[in-house]
Amino acid sequence: MGKRVALALGARLVGIKGRPGLEDRDMIGFISPTAEGPRWVDGPLARAWRLAQNGERTVLLVDELLRLDAYHRNVLIGGLDDVSAEELRVMLSVDVPDGRYYTLELPGAGEVLYAPTSLLSVICTTNVGASYTQSGEIDPALLRRFQRVMFVSYPDAAAIMPVYEKACSPSAARVAYELEVQTRSMTTEHGQLLERPMNIGVTLNYLAEVRDLMQAGLSEREALEEALGVTVVPFCCSLEGGEPDAAALNALQVTLADILKNAVSKAA
Repeated sequence: MGKRVALALGARLVGIKGRPGLEDRDMIGFISPTAEGPRWVDGPLARAWRLAQNGERTVLLVDELLRLDAYHRNVLIGGLDDVSAEELRVMLSVDVPDGRYYTLELPGAGEVLYAPTSLLSVICTTNVGASYTQSGEIDPALLRRFQRVMFVSYPDAAAIMPVYEKACSPSAARVAYELEVQTRSMTTEHGQLLERPMNIGVTLNYLAEVRDLMQAGLSEREALEEALGVTVVPFCCSLEGGEPDAAALNALQVTLADILKNAVSKAA
């Protein structure tokens, strides 16, 4: 989504991949020793602020926000507190056009960056649910700084099938999509056996493996059956003694067999 926004706006895109252990210095930047002496090195936040300060339309994309430690998410709370041009002139003794600005202090560098809110868009994404690594919940103080909060559900067939059909044959794409849909009701949350359902990324990996196996000489049916074990099963099934849960594995295999059988019946 962030990439599409940047393309639509003709903006520069700066990204941060959320992960446990990511620190402020990884996000804002740090002072690095060099032969000429200590030198400030911009991190992604500083790069985004500096680009916007210099007049470039910029999109900052923070992917997997909840994988960041809660303490280090706080940098966004201060960064997204916008101030007026009048306040900025008093704070930093700079001459800036009227408008609203986001400010970012560079720790140890003695510099404060200021980005016009009209030139800097901040987009954060996250997966939610017990199956995903998360560090607490989003602080309400941070949440209220976002102008819009969107909940994105599964796309319907009309929206996602063209993407899947680019990854493999249309018939394989239909089978993969049907399997993805069925796994949504096959999880332990629904009293069934799978640890988690397929998602778009898993389905694309599945189709890529199917395509490679077909290029290696397998029939489409053989490729769909073979690819299941190295793409869908590791993601959807819990592990028992280092191996996929046998009952969950069998449930996936039976479901795929039924889908393939129905596909043959419809073709006939």
